[in-house]
Amino acid sequence: MIGYLANRFLGLPYVCLLYDLYPDIAVELDVVEATHPVTRLWNTLNCKVWRKAAGIIVLSTSMKQRVVNHCPDVADKVSVIHSWANEKIVVRDKADNWFAQKHHLIEPFVVMYSGNMGRCHDIDTIFKAAEKLQHEPILFVCIGGGAKRQPLMRAVSEAGLKTFCFCLIKRNQCCHTRLRPAIFLS
Repeated sequence: MIGYLANRFLGLPYVCLLYDLYPDIAVELDVVEATHPVTRLWNTLNCKVWRKAAGIIVLSTSMKQRVVNHCPDVADKVSVIHSWANEKIVVRDKADNWFAQKHHLIEPFVVMYSGNMGRCHDIDTIFKAAEKLQHEPILFVCIGGGAKRQPLMRAVSEAGLKTFCFCLIKRNQCCHTRLRPAIFLS
């Protein structure tokens, strides 16, 4: 909205970078009805902002399709740039990784989820995979917080899963260091 206002009053160009689509998420989570006046107003404002933007960046082709479905006349402005893609990361041995050492992640095969465990994140699939693979030499690691962290911790405890662990990370700890010991779910 700030970019839109800067464009409107100062003539400055702007690009929209969309990480989440609201009100779509709120509608999907049954927080608000699709036909509610707030939802309709929000969609109208989104289209107004997107039409004036010099470009729109989204994280996936499915996200692009949602934007275009809401506002077809911005289709040629929408670019997909996948987040977290970096081919230049140097892969090092887990044994040299402080995070892997601290959390005993050197020996097992590690499947890691690192990030927000929010209401719209698919945490259930990780839990179901851990249940099915609980007798295999695989450790499931979840790093981060969010609305689904405590329910997942309860479910893991109730299921008696010994191949699941949770870590909290301080904001200043390097992301690439903690991610090296694992394969990822996103």
